Amino acid sequence: MRGFIFDFDGVILDTEKYHYLAWKKTFEKYNLLLEEDTYLPLKSTGRKNIIDNVQKIFNTTFSEKTIKDILKSKGEYYNEYFNILSDNDYIAGAKDFIIYLYKNNYPLAIASSSVAAKTLCEKFKIDKYFKSIVTLEKDMRAKPYPDIFLTALKNLNIEKNEAVIFEDSFAGVKASENAGIECVTIGNFLKDNSKKNIVNFLNFKETLKEYL
Repeated sequence: MRGFIFDFDGVILDTEKYHYLAWKKTFEKYNLLLEEDTYLPLKSTGRKNIIDNVQKIFNTTFSEKTIKDILKSKGEYYNEYFNILSDNDYIAGAKDFIIYLYKNNYPLAIASSSVAAKTLCEKFKIDKYFKSIVTLEKDMRAKPYPDIFLTALKNLNIEKNEAVIFEDSFAGVKASENAGIECVTIGNFLKDNSKKNIVNFLNFKETLKEYL
């Protein structure tokens, strides 16, 4: 019996667009235009890493106070989107897939760099389906390091060859490789970088039958 580890943003809920918009609006305050193509490789790498990379990309340096202001601003913008999220924001088929796995006794975990993942699971009342919900803590290295996946694996009490990860970011795919765990990617932009790629979870019994 396999266990399944899900990233959250862009895998369960289509919230990555809101994270990007929140970062974009925040950096515009500093006259920095963060294009979506520039943001994609930074997705799911954690807030500190995103800020560090933006400084490198734009050849600038933020003071400690500015970094605190940036984090506060990003959080405020994201919270505006957070409050309007609904069932319409699920990745197609994701909820049905999770419920199917839960009812068939597959062990499930979330491993997300987003500190909001746990709150959103509670908001959408899906936290009960997951044996473990792991978010990025201070003692963890962000993706592409494998820490968050290895923690989820330990919490599920299964071996690496018994697990499958669902990811939607370049950093997440690399983290799965570094963890030595098979990865299925979600979304077209990762199609050429994965052994297994699906657009969404519709028709999951057919497209993922090798794992069920």
